[in-house]
Amino acid sequence: MYSPCSPRPRRTKQTARKSTGGRRQSWTSPPTEETDDFIDAIVDALKKGGHSAGYEEYLKWSKDNRLCNKPSFFILAAEVLREAGAPSELCAKVVSNVLETKLPDAQTCRVVAYHLLTVAQWTEAVWLLELVCDLAPMEPNSYTDLAFARAHRLRNACGEVADIDSELRMVVSHLVQVIKGKWADRFDEMEWPCLVLLSWVVGWAEWKWPDRFGEGALWPEAELSAAEYRLCSNLPSREGLHMDLFVWLGGWDTDHTDVDLHVQEPHGEDIYMLWPQNQR
Repeated sequence: MYSPCSPRPRRTKQTARKSTGGRRQSWTSPPTEETDDFIDAIVDALKKGGHSAGYEEYLKWSKDNRLCNKPSFFILAAEVLREAGAPSELCAKVVSNVLETKLPDAQTCRVVAYHLLTVAQWTEAVWLLELVCDLAPMEPNSYTDLAFARAHRLRNACGEVADIDSELRMVVSHLVQVIKGKWADRFDEMEWPCLVLLSWVVGWAEWKWPDRFGEGALWPEAELSAAEYRLCSNLPSREGLHMDLFVWLGGWDTDHTDVDLHVQEPHGEDIYMLWPQNQR
């Protein structure tokens, strides 16, 4: 499954010709066949001289007039460097150039923030997603993305957070705002993934800081009854909601989202929308 944080598949010139079909590509699409060579050039430089050589090669290509105004150039270059193990600060420096190629709008900031999350630049991603909330306050995913980023910053770099209690309550507040709010029809049922994220965050906080958040201290009981809305609320707080795989689709929009998810059970049964429960 592809997400904004997933590395984009490499495309040869031949497949690029087939997939575009003469149609204009969006700004997030990879460069055209005429400029695909920069990926190979950066990879070769990385193999020969390491991260510094790869970055120097990127700088050379960034002066190419065919590339310097394409957000996709900087995104792909950052991904190549990341896959080669380049420092996260260097990858963030490259992908942040996207914000200079066009007047930053909500979607531009979202895409850059997603990539900053993949290179563990938590605080920078949070800053951008706060801006997204200002730019697109009528889109609930603006608040879910921010809650998701804040939660990951707490899990991975809580030293960057001045006030853990306040930060966690902001995460909860963002999610409650989405669950209780009235949104356009294209965001229908977005409250379900929000309830999953809310239950997960609260359960994790209760396990991580039991003295601070035990006995339901963090759950927004006044807005959402835990007995009715908290997933796995019947389990002890130290167990909470456990997930082996958590796939977060930040850009929830039923006008532009169509997910066909199949789960293959160990005994061979296929679980999907029309067959949602296994027979065991």
